[in-house]
Amino acid sequence: MLKTSCIGRCNVLLGTLLDCERVNVNGAIVQAQDRADGLQIAQSVALSVRPHSIVMHPIDCAGDSSGINCFIVQVEQQDYFGGFREYKVRLEQSELSLSVVTSPDIRYQVGDRLAVKISTRALAHLSQSSLSPQSIKTEVLSAL
Repeated sequence: MLKTSCIGRCNVLLGTLLDCERVNVNGAIVQAQDRADGLQIAQSVALSVRPHSIVMHPIDCAGDSSGINCFIVQVEQQDYFGGFREYKVRLEQSELSLSVVTSPDIRYQVGDRLAVKISTRALAHLSQSSLSPQSIKTEVLSAL
């Protein structure tokens, strides 16, 4: 989880640019609507996504669990904060962990396998200045 003075809490996905829209993040291919024009293929990049912008649901429900930015995850931690629940989930076959915020009525247990969907509109490329040590307030939740 990263907090900077300008974008608030977010997951930071560190990866390698495959083309102007797709990034390889620890083996998971993530696509952003925010294009990476001006960056070089194979360059290290960072994407941000807010925890409340990630949709999480059971794998067997009617929700889409395939396609662009759809991943199978396992719940590693669940915290209840009254007005919301925050989950730490890990993508299957990856070292990538994400923080996901849901309403307090949505309840999953540690160990549950779920599907997550990240809208391409919810992902944004971060500038190198937003990743400076002075701007990082908490830990980055993706594998370094």
